[in-house]
Amino acid sequence: MNDDINKYMTNKEFTDLCNITKNTLVWYQKKGLIKPKQIGENGYHYYSSEQYFDIDLIKSLKWTDTSLEACKDYMNNRSINDFIDILLEQQAQIQEKLYSFMYQKSVIDRTIMAYTAMKYRYNENPNLITLKPQYLLAEKYQEGTPIQHLETLQELFNLFRRCYKTYGVSSSMLNGVLISKEDVSSHVFNKVSYLLLKISASIPIEDCITVRAGKFVSCFHKGKIEEISKTYESMLDFIDKNNLLIDGDAIESDFINHLTSNNEDDFSREILIPVISKPVRR
Repeated sequence: MNDDINKYMTNKEFTDLCNITKNTLVWYQKKGLIKPKQIGENGYHYYSSEQYFDIDLIKSLKWTDTSLEACKDYMNNRSINDFIDILLEQQAQIQEKLYSFMYQKSVIDRTIMAYTAMKYRYNENPNLITLKPQYLLAEKYQEGTPIQHLETLQELFNLFRRCYKTYGVSSSMLNGVLISKEDVSSHVFNKVSYLLLKISASIPIEDCITVRAGKFVSCFHKGKIEEISKTYESMLDFIDKNNLLIDGDAIESDFINHLTSNNEDDFSREILIPVISKPVRR
C-alpha cells in the first residue's frame, strides 16, 4: 500500500462504524456506490474515514426512498439544487402515500360504522324507523351487460375518490342502488335508477343526493337479490296497513354480500322507503 495503513479502516471496522452489515457493503460496491480506498497485497479492503459520509449519504437518500440508481447518479454529481429536487420529489410521494393511508382509514372507519348501525337495526320484518339526513353519491345506471354494470360501479368508486380528495367526505365499502318512487309504487322492484355510495356529508356537486331526515320503513331482505320482490311486497303491505304514503325513492344498501359471505343465500341488504302519514280526512 502506498499510504500508511493506519490511516484506513478494515472492512469490519468500517461496517461497524457505519452500522451496516458486510453484505450491505458488498451490495453497495456491486451497485457502484462505493469502492475501497485501498486494497492490500493480501486482498483486504480498506476504507477512509471520509467514506463514512458516503455511507451516511446513501442512508439518507434511501431513507427518503430514493432508488440506488438515483443515489449513484446523485453521488457522482452532487449539488444543492439536485439535493433539493430529490427531497421535493420524495415529499410529493410521501404526500401521496399519506393521502392513500387517510383514504383507506376513512373507508374502514365508515364501513365499521355502517355494519354496526345495520346490525343494530337488523330486522327481516318491516318496521318504522326515524333517520337523520343521508347523503348519497349517485351514478346513473343504464341497463346492460354485467361488465357494463361493473364499469358503472367502478365509475362510482372513482367519483368518490375524487370527492374524498376535494371535499374530504368519507364513505364505506358498502354500495347500494336506488329504485324510483314511481317504480316502487308500480310494484316494479328490479329497475335500478342509480348506483349509490353513502357519504358522510353533502357536497356541492350534482351527483350528490340528499335524502331528508324523517320516517322510513326499513326491512332487510335475506337471500338472492332475484327474490327481493317478496320483501318489497311485505313493505308495501306494511305501509298500507299503517296509513302511510311513499314519500321518495327506495334505497337498497348491502349488508351481507361477497365481502362477508360466499353463499348468496346468506346475502342481506337493507331496504329503506321514505314515508309520511296519510292526511287525515275530515
